[in-house]
Amino acid sequence: VNREKIARNYYHGFAIVPSGDVSPASFVFNQQLKPLPYDPKAAKNILNTEKFDFRRKFTIISVAEYEPLALLIADDLTELG
Repeated sequence: VNREKIARNYYHGFAIVPSGDVSPASFVFNQQLKPLPYDPKAAKNILNTEKFDFRRKFTIISVAEYEPLALLIADDLTELG
């Protein structure tokens, strides 16, 4: 998922992209970790290596307030196949 695009388009540039799943505002945030780059080709290679079934359908369920965010995520996942 392109977190930089989400920070730019959904949060209008007012978000900090964390290096993991912990908010930079949290006391357990590790500033020494570097964020993984957005690399759909590498992600697809990993999924292929792990025999991921790209025919599998996913449904993202969201409340209306977060639908634009869910659509950004869905777009990124759709790019993978």
